[in-house]
Amino acid sequence: DELIEITGIPSTESINSYIQNVNPALLEDFHGEWRPAISSWIIEMSRLLNVGYILTIDYGYESLEQFAQSRKDGSVRAYQNHSQPNDVYQNIGGQDITADVDFEQISKLGEKEDIQTLCITNQSTFLRHNGFGHFIGQLRNMDLDELEKQANRVGMMELVKSPGLGDFKVMIQEKNTGVTDWKELSSHQDTISDTPLPLLNEHHINLMESRYPHLAWTPDSYQWPF
Repeated sequence: DELIEITGIPSTESINSYIQNVNPALLEDFHGEWRPAISSWIIEMSRLLNVGYILTIDYGYESLEQFAQSRKDGSVRAYQNHSQPNDVYQNIGGQDITADVDFEQISKLGEKEDIQTLCITNQSTFLRHNGFGHFIGQLRNMDLDELEKQANRVGMMELVKSPGLGDFKVMIQEKNTGVTDWKELSSHQDTISDTPLPLLNEHHINLMESRYPHLAWTPDSYQWPF
């Protein structure tokens, strides 16, 4: 009455070709993930894209990062109610199951389909190179009360925080564009200036209030006894 993990022969021969490209010494005592669907995804992207770019943002790793000691048990994990259960095989349908992206695999498969990798950087670097500083300045000069400004600033800074979301990998690939340096793709200053700053609303989590509830206090928050 429960799901368990068993070992056996590979369910498909294509996994052997993937393993053959890995140093056998690195495979010993390691668990890892293999993603057969990425190949068909890259092929489909190449079919749909004649000239242009593919931008992939997620948590993941490159090359030998996969075999770091901290990853010896693999990267498959579950999330439920903002916590990580110990067993991904329990509570099926009631928890999210995820794994890190192998960006090296995406890059190599892309090259076979004439899709070239321009860079693999992190989200912090990518955002700061594309107007993040301007938006922080824009927020500072907006006609908002100080509490609302700080709440939005905390949310924005979370996107470039390290360790945290700022460490998300950002991969930029191109096909038939002639571009060889991803920094050539930086948004034009006029485009950045004309882009309105999205502000927190009722559909967003207010990180400042959840982490620092005392900062959300105002005199009107309390009913005085007199």
